[in-house]
Amino acid sequence: MADPQSEQPSFALMTNDDNSVFVKVARSQGGKYNFSRVFAAMTSDQELCEILQILRRIGQVVGKS
Repeated sequence: MADPQSEQPSFALMTNDDNSVFVKVARSQGGKYNFSRVFAAMTSDQELCEILQILRRIGQVVGKS
């Protein structure tokens, strides 16, 4: 949370080796947290691809600000 005064949402990735959950914190809504579903990267290649796609998208959004 680099800038606590920013109205832009913050993103995080929580992982415990195999399972991954994305978190979005919307400060404009009083710090409301939104969670993704649980992704299990080691379960299938599709799960890993979905995680990478989300990370790329977050990178594009962050890169524009």
